[in-house]
Amino acid sequence: MKTLKSFGFSIVNAGKRVKDVNPELILTSSIGNFRITAPVSKALGLQNGDYIMFINTHENVDAAIANKNAEAVAACEAMGFAIDSEEAYNYLHEEFGHVLLAKGIVKVDSMGNPLKCQERISNKQKVTYVMNNYEEAYAAAVNSGNEELVASITREDITKDEIVEILAKMVSGKEVDDYQGSKLAQASDLAGTDVSLNFNDTAMWKYLKKDLSDEDKTKISRTFAVDTDLIEVPYTRVDGKEIVIPCVELKEFKDSVRVGKEEVEE
Repeated sequence: MKTLKSFGFSIVNAGKRVKDVNPELILTSSIGNFRITAPVSKALGLQNGDYIMFINTHENVDAAIANKNAEAVAACEAMGFAIDSEEAYNYLHEEFGHVLLAKGIVKVDSMGNPLKCQERISNKQKVTYVMNNYEEAYAAAVNSGNEELVASITREDITKDEIVEILAKMVSGKEVDDYQGSKLAQASDLAGTDVSLNFNDTAMWKYLKKDLSDEDKTKISRTFAVDTDLIEVPYTRVDGKEIVIPCVELKEFKDSVRVGKEEVEE
């Protein structure tokens, strides 16, 4: 039997159509909804259940202009612009304004300890958990000492489905690390980092569509090209520790509207 030299093997998903995909961030017409294509998730090492975050320097540029930051003033003077002119505003945002994507980092306190939060789980997950652990969940509820709960699940003629629904409301997520950013979910049934992923961020969705009317925001899909050459961004955590965050940058965008089953570019 022959042995192959390799850095590891991956099982190929059967029956999947392989096609070239551009690295893109898509803002759909649904409020707050984003999708990243496979090359973006691969570049940042993202997969289902990870977190993704935005890094936006445009707000810092606005603050520098408002405060007449010395570096900003000097940069504008070198170009022949007054700091409070429209030309200066456009130049500084073009030169120093960036919107980046990065893998979400764990939030820490002033001592560097990871902050915790309760895991978010859907009602479907809660119901599935109760169905898979019905006897244990029922016994725990009966022995809980909660008279109202016991009465609700032992009433005459109650069905199992009704009991499951009641018990599901008592299920809560476990304590997990609290991450900066939004949680990613698979947009397909493929595993790994080279897949399309969905996430939600209403604030950035509105920001990145701020030039559109409220009506058009929910009609138009906006697609940003993403430069997947990694940029190392220095960041100081609240505990004072300096870290480097690998990021990718949003570039030009195009808008499209859905006509029937097709996206038509604006």
